[in-house]
Amino acid sequence: MDLPYLIYAPGTPEAKTHQLKFGVNTIGRGMNNSIVLLDESLSRQHAEITLAQDGVTITDRNSLNGTFVNENRINHSKLKHGDLIYFGKVICQFVEGIAHPKAQLFQNSTDSEISILKQVSP
Repeated sequence: MDLPYLIYAPGTPEAKTHQLKFGVNTIGRGMNNSIVLLDESLSRQHAEITLAQDGVTITDRNSLNGTFVNENRINHSKLKHGDLIYFGKVICQFVEGIAHPKAQLFQNSTDSEISILKQVSP
């Protein structure tokens, strides 16, 4: 299973993926953060996302413009797949890790048989 990640500006041409790691992931505009988002609406140390065995949580670090999950301002909250996170004016989407299949499959148009298109390593 892959680790969860954030999608910065989901659904836009500027979208970028930020992989999360086990433990604490700090987010802010300060260069010492795990994830640096250079936007004036973020505090230097804006929030942190913690990956633990029992789930994923987000904590606001007393930021000026706040941290929101699905438009609700939070101090501390659990995250679930698809949650939209607002760090100031920056929007990210939380995505749980998805296991990669060992083969990519496609539907054959001439019959209803499924064929292996490309074998990929795990």
